[in-house]
Amino acid sequence: VVDKLLEDLAIVVEDEKERERVRIVEGKGKKGMARGDSAALYGVAGSLPDKSVVVQLAEGFLNTLYKA
Repeated sequence: VVDKLLEDLAIVVEDEKERERVRIVEGKGKKGMARGDSAALYGVAGSLPDKSVVVQLAEGFLNTLYKA
């Protein structure tokens, strides 16, 4: 019984490690949070001559960020 428990536990841990590797490859960290994208957003938004575009850019960024 103990051997089966340890085997199942090892399988579950390896599955979770693989899910974390996939999140890292996708550019996401813990809990699926994207990293590094907001700095690029602010840099582009600050350089635009027409600031009304910033609202549309931010909206599109947030929509993309929160898609499941």
